[in-house]
Amino acid sequence: MSKPLEINTLNDVIVPNARHIYILVPGTTDPVNSFANIQHNPDSKKQLGFHETTNRANSYKSTSMYWDDKFYQGMVKLENTIDDFIIFDKFGWSGDNCVSNREVAGKYLVRRLCLPDKHNKQGYYEPIKEKVVYFHLIGHSHGGNVINEMTKEIDSLPQWPKKWKIKSLTYLSTPFFKRLHQVKVSPKVFHKDAKILHVYNDYDLTQNFLADFSLFDLSLIQKVLEEKMVLSIRSKVPTNKADEKGKLIQQGLIDKATEAFKSIPTNKFSDIWLSQKEGEILYQRTIDFLTSIENIFHSKHPDDENLMIGIYEALKELNKEIEYKVSDFLKETIPEGELKTKRQILNDATYKELLSVLEEILQGIQALKEVFEKRQRDVGVGTESYSRLGYINDLNGSKKLIEILTSFLDINENSLISNTNNSLWNILFKILDHNIDQFDDTYVDPTIQFKGTFLEDKIESLDITKKDEYHIKTAQAKATGKMTQAIIMSNTTPLYGMQQQMHDIMNPAVFSKRYYALLNNIKTMEKNYESNANQTNLMDILFTLIAHSPVHALIDKWANTGIFFAEVLMNNDVEQSLDRFKETMNKLKKVFNKRYVGNLEAFNMGQLIYFLQESHSTSRRYLHNEVEDFLKEVME
Repeated sequence: MSKPLEINTLNDVIVPNARHIYILVPGTTDPVNSFANIQHNPDSKKQLGFHETTNRANSYKSTSMYWDDKFYQGMVKLENTIDDFIIFDKFGWSGDNCVSNREVAGKYLVRRLCLPDKHNKQGYYEPIKEKVVYFHLIGHSHGGNVINEMTKEIDSLPQWPKKWKIKSLTYLSTPFFKRLHQVKVSPKVFHKDAKILHVYNDYDLTQNFLADFSLFDLSLIQKVLEEKMVLSIRSKVPTNKADEKGKLIQQGLIDKATEAFKSIPTNKFSDIWLSQKEGEILYQRTIDFLTSIENIFHSKHPDDENLMIGIYEALKELNKEIEYKVSDFLKETIPEGELKTKRQILNDATYKELLSVLEEILQGIQALKEVFEKRQRDVGVGTESYSRLGYINDLNGSKKLIEILTSFLDINENSLISNTNNSLWNILFKILDHNIDQFDDTYVDPTIQFKGTFLEDKIESLDITKKDEYHIKTAQAKATGKMTQAIIMSNTTPLYGMQQQMHDIMNPAVFSKRYYALLNNIKTMEKNYESNANQTNLMDILFTLIAHSPVHALIDKWANTGIFFAEVLMNNDVEQSLDRFKETMNKLKKVFNKRYVGNLEAFNMGQLIYFLQESHSTSRRYLHNEVEDFLKEVME
């Protein structure tokens, strides 16, 4: 249907003369602020003038546009078929998980609608400020909290047109805070018949948990790793036999170290005597492995002698005081002294602690490497020969390294605090604590914010948990088929390995049960941290997340096997050091096992990133029928 239009001559844009304007407010699917901003609209800077980039568009599946195409096209279809239904999507913001940016985004959007600024000669809808206009605000994730900030700005802004009212709010996966971003309900802001819809998903870990932590922008980490090529080098590999030049590929230094370790012919440990050639290969590959570990710390880029890559370079960059680019509106809105545009992701004290312990580890690696290189040199001049016993004796040179790693990884199973100040876990807590902007426990239902207002009874909820792909695949309440049931019922003893995996796949409901167990555990930890924001309670949450990551499997593997196959061959002094290291690894294993609810991965889903991003985006993957019905209903 055709729509009545007015021309905004000052800005040379067409302004719909409509009574119902649906404003799409993007949020973030990057709750830890770890990805650099991605441009939502090529002309956004020209249109908005608010930020260098408009929002973090990257999510589990989408990388180019914030609103999924099916959702957006559903909105466009309504716009094309219903009179007075107008979409306003000409708004973007930084989209990050920082309190001040959400506050300023709400203020800016309100002014964008009705007031001129440095980039716009007048407000977008200023030509129809004397007409009756109903706004319908639709926000995903923290876009909902931007909407809440809008209500406060509307209430306090004298220039807000008297005939303009908010007729509906639609919250898609919005985490609601107890203290932050509260709604302002007043007759100036809301229509007397306004309604509210909130959409939630139990599998959404961002809405249910991670949004509690408002974090400073950590995307610099990604920027450092990419621009400095930290922890990666470019290698030439042939594309075919006839291709001598080959092509350049990025290869991680850690991957190279892993390859080097796997290339060590450990089968030669069983040979009492090694031939000259076998010994040369064994020692050279051991030295290559230790060199690759050194390179993880620091090395020169093969194509640029002046470019250093590795952990040291990354830490150096993260320790620098960085000045973040912010919009003029941000500078104008936040009082002088409160707007912090400079900060360090890694502060000086923590940087020095981390450097100190890493330098000790590196020295231990270099000392061990020197032992093997000495044997290699001595064999070369005929004073030594290669043997299994000699190799094991050279491994005894790892004592210093083992002791350093033991101290670095030390943990108290109960307090989750190490007795060693510069332990990994103590340092990690300091880094996390330094980068938390604010903590405020969130909830999925906005009812508390509207309690005692005329909108208290106008709130509808939509549970889309059953529409999450993870639920669809794991919702089978019980096993079907006699064979499957027989396999499950016959297992009355603990299952391991492949047997456990088969049991899980044939009884998929177990995955969902484990997820809810994890969610309940995390919610308890949230309460603990809310009452006492100390290291024990923060690390309890962190170790719970790590317990459901590949790191747990790695720790479990090394706690059971690792280098301990050789301990019976080492001298007593080194064997005692290995015992202490083994004890530390087993403590870590217990810490993770205590928090592990079981395998969550099923049908190529269930990693933490799935729940944090994909489940968080289920509400905007397409325009759900119930949401569409609500948007039509509020026009009446």
